[in-house]
Amino acid sequence: MSNKVYDILKWIAIIVLPALKDFIEPVFDCWGIPYGSQISFTLGKLSILLGACLCVSSVKYARDKIKAKMEKQLEDGADELAEAIEEENTDDTE
Repeated sequence: MSNKVYDILKWIAIIVLPALKDFIEPVFDCWGIPYGSQISFTLGKLSILLGACLCVSSVKYARDKIKAKMEKQLEDGADELAEAIEEENTDDTE
């Protein structure tokens, strides 16, 4: 998922859905439109579900980023160790 898609979904989960939830029930009640409570409830639960999914995605992204950084550090350390061993072997043969 791209950063732009993530940011849009996060905005929907944090701002849009809760605002709609709080708007729909009283307005529907005021105008006598049916199912305002059910729609409001559903939007609230959808907001929670979307937020949870985005949280999991964010944690996975951070975990993968840390893993890649650690692998790079291990690779760099292995290269430095190999160079040090090679230098030591070169010094011993002289």
